[in-house]
Amino acid sequence: MGINTRFNKADDATATGVSITWTANEPTAAATQTIANGTIPTVAELGQYVANNEAQIALILADIASLRTQMNDGEG
Repeated sequence: MGINTRFNKADDATATGVSITWTANEPTAAATQTIANGTIPTVAELGQYVANNEAQIALILADIASLRTQMNDGEG
């Protein structure tokens, strides 16, 4: 796994991500969000938060998969 490491191969991935199915009014995921009242967020704000986190988890898993591939290149 690269120069000066004691590992032969990165462990297989265990995370699979989260897949949310929206039956109607799916929010568009974003990297930022405003919640008007932190004490009592609205249902729409909570739904937006779910969509944002689903998208971020997918991006993080893709980054980890890319790093795992780079670490394992040429290793046995």
